Amino acid sequence: MNALDAENLERFPVAADDLILADRGYGHPAGVARGRGQRGDVIVRLNSSVPLLAAHGQPFPLLPELRPRAMAGQVGEWEVGMRTGEQRVEGRLCALRKSQQALAEGDRPRFPRLARYQVLS
Repeated sequence: MNALDAENLERFPVAADDLILADRGYGHPAGVARGRGQRGDVIVRLNSSVPLLAAHGQPFPLLPELRPRAMAGQVGEWEVGMRTGEQRVEGRLCALRKSQQALAEGDRPRFPRLARYQVLS
């Protein structure tokens, strides 16, 4: 698999003032940096495998920052960055604590009749 096959924002053209809304598979620093470098805005769901940086350049303590938000509907917002090579891409992390019902619904397959099938590649 190469960059043209993968979930990667680098595959798509970006113009100034474009708004790119993508799922977590597209949240790689190089793709986000490219979108921002083309003067586009990028919104992606958090890919927890991508290390975030706090404002002072140290690793952002994700779980310790999220844990205090134990009540449904509580929100958090932090200035963070991510690094691709020598470039730091600035951004904002927003979090919303889901309700127990939303968490339970997230565990259910969206298409129950298709849930029994697996695609192996």
